[in-house]
Amino acid sequence: MTDITAGTTDDIARCVDLWVQALRHRDGEVDAAAVAARMRKLFDGPLLRFALAGEPLAGFALTAPKSGDETMAVLERIAVLPASHRGTHAPIIAR
Repeated sequence: MTDITAGTTDDIARCVDLWVQALRHRDGEVDAAAVAARMRKLFDGPLLRFALAGEPLAGFALTAPKSGDETMAVLERIAVLPASHRGTHAPIIAR
């Protein structure tokens, strides 16, 4: 069973690193510094929910208010550590 926990500011760097790893796995070479900078900007904005899966970190989900309607949330990012794809983390985080 994988625990889902609320993320904190202390978790942001780990999530940014995981995002870079996931994109590198999907796309091959990526500009890690640029990808990380864009990802950190999302964490600087308003967030409704920031959740982590697994320890050590296996994945995360990030939701933000919908533009023009802050009563609704938008799933901004969801990522699973590439090594965890075959496990149970992806479906759990997507719930």
